[in-house]
Amino acid sequence: MRKIYFIITCMAIVFLNSCSINSDNHSNHRKPSKFHTRNDFSCIIENNGITKTYYTSGIYDLYHILCTDKAFLNGAHVTDRAIGKAAAALMIIGGVTKASTPIISTSAKNLLIKHKVDISYNQEVDNILNRNKTALCPMESRITHTDNLYEIYIEIEKFVNE
Repeated sequence: MRKIYFIITCMAIVFLNSCSINSDNHSNHRKPSKFHTRNDFSCIIENNGITKTYYTSGIYDLYHILCTDKAFLNGAHVTDRAIGKAAAALMIIGGVTKASTPIISTSAKNLLIKHKVDISYNQEVDNILNRNKTALCPMESRITHTDNLYEIYIEIEKFVNE
C-alpha cells in the first residue's frame, strides 16, 4: 500500500510541478531545444488500441509525453531502443505496465521490477553509454546515486531544460 501511495504521490508531484496544462487540456509545455530527431524509431507506445511512434533520441520523448499526454502512458506498453534508469523512472511515473527493449541497464531492470512493470529485453548491460560509446549516458551518470523516483525526475527535468 505504501508503494502505491508513493507512486501516486510522485505522479501528482510530477504533474503539478512540471506540466503546465491550460483550461482546454492542451499543454503549454515546450519541447527542449536538445531534441535530436532519428531516422528510425526511438520509442513506440501502445495503449488502448492506439499506437504512437516517436523519433527523438534519448529520454526526451518519454519526458515530453509524460508532460503533455500522461494519460496515454498510464497502462501502456512502451518499446524503446534502450532503457536506462532515467527512462525506466519516467515509465514508472507515467504508469507504464509493460516495457520492451533490445538493451536495458541493470539499474533500469531492477527499478522496473521493483515497481512491478513487466519487462522483456534481449541484452542486459551494466550501464547505458552515450551516443559515442565513450562514457556513461549523461542521465545515467547523474542518477547513479538514487532510486528515488522524485529525485530522478528532478535530475531529468534539470537536464532537459539546461
